Amino acid sequence: MTLFFGFQMNINKKKNLRPIEFEASFKYKCPNNDCGYHHWLYLKEVQTKNFKVVCECGTVFKPKRIKNLTIEYSIEDSLKKAVDTVDETAKIDSSSQVLNRAISMMISLGYSKKESTEYIGIVFSESIDTEDASLLVKRAIAKIGGL
Repeated sequence: MTLFFGFQMNINKKKNLRPIEFEASFKYKCPNNDCGYHHWLYLKEVQTKNFKVVCECGTVFKPKRIKNLTIEYSIEDSLKKAVDTVDETAKIDSSSQVLNRAISMMISLGYSKKESTEYIGIVFSESIDTEDASLLVKRAIAKIGGL
């Protein structure tokens, strides 16, 4: 909770919120070459069948009807990972997962994130490749002197 001018505010963060509705505007130029006035029309207007615009010069024109607009969301970085044929990228990815699991295990045992990251990093750099996060945790605790 945050105090804002003496009032309590509950702040809930929500990620990846999508719009419930959108409005779009379209710019049209008067077809009369002598005029050239610009008209802004909303999406609802250009979706309306037989919608007509009357310009200040007296020219009447009908914008081409737009049936629908769609929104394309960007793909998350985790979903865009390229498929590499090099074995090194797989090792780096799996080793970072092992490191993250080991750090999480240490934190759940009561160590701070800073200590966990430091000692798991030291043990990982000293040891041979391992896919066992619990082995890294045991070695890190032994390094600290907890065993």
